[in-house]
Amino acid sequence: MDIEKSLDVMHYFVKRLGNKVTDVKLMKLMYFSDRKALLETGFPITDDSYCIMNRGPILSSTLEHLNSYSDEIASLFERPTLMQDEGYPVKEIRLKELADRSYEHLAEIELSILDSIFDELSFMTTNEIVKHAHSDIVCPEWRFPHGTSIPLPIENILMHHGVEKNEAKEIAQEINYYR
Repeated sequence: MDIEKSLDVMHYFVKRLGNKVTDVKLMKLMYFSDRKALLETGFPITDDSYCIMNRGPILSSTLEHLNSYSDEIASLFERPTLMQDEGYPVKEIRLKELADRSYEHLAEIELSILDSIFDELSFMTTNEIVKHAHSDIVCPEWRFPHGTSIPLPIENILMHHGVEKNEAKEIAQEINYYR
């Protein structure tokens, strides 16, 4: 995982969403951004690993940093607060008042991908984006994990979006080589 890129992506979405968002919605926006970059460029933005959870796919290490309120997260965000959103427990993620980032770790194409995901999905509520992530058409790589966390390999994402098995394995090997 590239923590600086993950922080840039988190900051980007939280700032554009009025300085606050639920952890679930943030994870979905980040996942869809990483997936779009992977499918369009052959490389994800954050270089995180992915898991399938009940409410959809997530970025594993990023969620760990968020849940543990790591020093990196604490430098930009208030301590997440537990709340209910449409009957589900979530954490509200708030940007600190003076927290700013220049997005210097993101390439122009990555910022363009973030813009397109924001334009496409930011209007959705947390539950709407979860339903979106559960759609077989939108997110065929997701399956219900029955309360557990299941690793989601890059090659599975690629194959579910039309990349041939051998090519998907080659792309995944190249990404994993640089990790």
